Amino acid sequence: MAAAALLASCGSSSSDTPGLNGNRQGPSTTVRPEPTGPAVSIIHVSGLPVPQLQGKGSVNTQLTAIGSKLSGTCSVSAERDDKRIASFLWSCGKHEVGATFDLSTNSQLSLDSLLQGDYRSYLTSTAVTQMQANGNANATATDFSVWYVTPESLVVVFPAGTVSFPIASLTAYLRPGGPLA
Repeated sequence: MAAAALLASCGSSSSDTPGLNGNRQGPSTTVRPEPTGPAVSIIHVSGLPVPQLQGKGSVNTQLTAIGSKLSGTCSVSAERDDKRIASFLWSCGKHEVGATFDLSTNSQLSLDSLLQGDYRSYLTSTAVTQMQANGNANATATDFSVWYVTPESLVVVFPAGTVSFPIASLTAYLRPGGPLA
């Protein structure tokens, strides 16, 4: 099954201004363009959906390990699946888990492997501004544990709301030679 056939992702902004998506209640029904990366299929680990990438055994082992730690009723969506990056989001009720992989190295990515410099301050201040503009006067944006990448954006799921940062707005922070550069 191709990634486009998986549950699709939440919306993301395509301008240079990050967009607030609010608190997610589960994946939307937006359909992404046909991927150019490895075919994605779904297996079930303890009854929970786990994506598997054709020809990517090392990545599949890592995905299975992530899926084995989930609980509850979950859905998974392929947020990005191209020749360089595969990014997935599990929605398990109000709990979400993201995982993004560099397919050239078969390794799971961290924000530090994608971005450099004082990017956390930029993401924090921009996210708080967006959430406050959306009416969340007490918004904080310090928990960077859930994030994923779409073809257009880096998306961070903060407890106070989900904010999309268009990749074009992150140019000053992109790690040279990294998967997003």
